[in-house]
Amino acid sequence: MSAITHDLLQRDTRLPEPVRQALNEYGRACNLAAIAVNQAFTITVQYTTAREMRAADDPADPQIPSAIPLPQAQVIADLEAVADNFHAQTLVALARAAASYAAYATQVAVAAVAGQPLPLPGSEQIRPSDLICALDHFVPQVRFPSPAEDPRLAEQNDAVRSAHEALRQVISHQLWGHNAQAYDDPSAVRAGADQPQGIAEALPETLHRYAATVAWALGVVMGTRDEGDAG
Repeated sequence: MSAITHDLLQRDTRLPEPVRQALNEYGRACNLAAIAVNQAFTITVQYTTAREMRAADDPADPQIPSAIPLPQAQVIADLEAVADNFHAQTLVALARAAASYAAYATQVAVAAVAGQPLPLPGSEQIRPSDLICALDHFVPQVRFPSPAEDPRLAEQNDAVRSAHEALRQVISHQLWGHNAQAYDDPSAVRAGADQPQGIAEALPETLHRYAATVAWALGVVMGTRDEGDAG
């Protein structure tokens, strides 16, 4: 899996500065986790490749009883298992960060659409399992008012709708039968030999994409301030 980093809001965005900073703090957290996912995946590929190459280039010696473990093979197997676990844990870290980002960005968007004051983050911790079990409660679909003469806003609405639908599809179809709580705690993750057990790689990335899409749409909808405007 290759996780994607997403752009942050620029300083000239017409959002209250504390709100812009809060959105960017969530965005930076997700980008940091996405980079870790990519690093972990690279390490996993390294040891999987080492195992496969060793099997191809160094077939078992018939003179060595199969019950005797070979040191290099054992080390490669151990490191591959460790790498698999680390990759799964980084996916959970990204899911946790993206769940909070998605919930907060949606709260700000809902307030903007309603013409209400834009909120700062609350103390409530939104977990991935919360969104999996009650997506529309924590992350309702948002549509910004879009005058026909402004195609930019229509484009942002299309992007938000597409990202929300992708998130819904992942939760509805790829997480069927999965343990929702598996995404809430990296220390509880266990990985299998080929892929994390109970961890759908699409969920963290789709959550991150949705949150970043809503945040960016907010920046476009609110516009940018002139150079002399107050923050």
